[in-house]
Amino acid sequence: MYNGKKVKGPRRKRMKRTSRVQHVKNTKWLEKYEGKNLIKGYCKRFCVDELCALTEMEMLGYKVSGKERQKAIKAMEARKMQKLKKKEKRERKQKQYEEIYSDEPFYFIAGYTENGVPFGITHKEMETDLSETAQKNNEKWNVFDEDSVL
Repeated sequence: MYNGKKVKGPRRKRMKRTSRVQHVKNTKWLEKYEGKNLIKGYCKRFCVDELCALTEMEMLGYKVSGKERQKAIKAMEARKMQKLKKKEKRERKQKQYEEIYSDEPFYFIAGYTENGVPFGITHKEMETDLSETAQKNNEKWNVFDEDSVL
């Protein structure tokens, strides 16, 4: 029966911790798992990170060694560093793009004259325009002044 809601993936990937733990107990998923790496399999199955998987497995009675915990922490840190490097690379590309399409004195070059001289909006003009727009918006939303409030 369709109730108008859009399903956002399998239920096991939308479960909260208590539901996941109960589901694993009821289905005996830990005993049935046939893969090489139980922690990685749990992470993929329930869409959680390694530390969450380790915590839940300990709640279920699975013995987690310190070595496994350290390995999971290192993996999470490596992913975090990789994500940070990717973000920095994207920001560098964006800066390069902005430098290519922006002449030093201009924020935006609208075109060129017949003699090849650029014309457009300078950085200073853009900053003043933005600050004026912000002030107008603040004035627009500040309808009441202190004297008119009861």
